[in-house]
Amino acid sequence: GKQAVEQQKQSFHRLVVAMYPKFASDGLLAEQAHIVMEVEEATVLFSDICSFTAQTNSISASELLQWLGYTFGVMDRIARYYKVYKVKTIGDAYFAISGPSCLIEDDNLDAHGGS
Repeated sequence: GKQAVEQQKQSFHRLVVAMYPKFASDGLLAEQAHIVMEVEEATVLFSDICSFTAQTNSISASELLQWLGYTFGVMDRIARYYKVYKVKTIGDAYFAISGPSCLIEDDNLDAHGGS
């Protein structure tokens, strides 16, 4: 009933806050139709591990997860040091952005730099 709906809303709220920078989560939760941010300069990094599929065929799933965890952990530490906002890891790809000051707040780096 109503309690289940309220729990779903709270879960959704926590998920949105965890996944997006503050300006975007605030806009999403306020049900804004468009969330736009204009910036003068930005740098976008999208990295992909060369020959990933071929490399993964020769190791176990456990070794693969350990290797990816280590690799992305190092990239996370470098990103945090240089105040780069990690958007997402997608398989063997690392997606990050630098420049927009609203993304480079310590809260955003803490929320996204280690996942």
